[in-house]
Amino acid sequence: MENLTAIFLSKAHEGKDYTIIGFSDNLSLHEKDRLASYGFVIGNSLRIIRKSIMGNTFEVNIVGSNLVIRKKEADNILLQEGAHES
Repeated sequence: MENLTAIFLSKAHEGKDYTIIGFSDNLSLHEKDRLASYGFVIGNSLRIIRKSIMGNTFEVNIVGSNLVIRKKEADNILLQEGAHES
């Protein structure tokens, strides 16, 4: 059976692929729009490249680009393990 556990990006593991499945209600519309402009859209796949030593920033690869986001944002992006199959 497939693992359907959802986690927030801030709890994701380095080197693994995930699919974005949602966002918490803690993000404002402006924050959601800004994340969407970077490719953080439901259904998009991403890979966790690395976490900072202090855990306050996260480098991810999404839509072919490496981006760094803050923990505040990562705490609000809901993921499911595994890349989205097209």
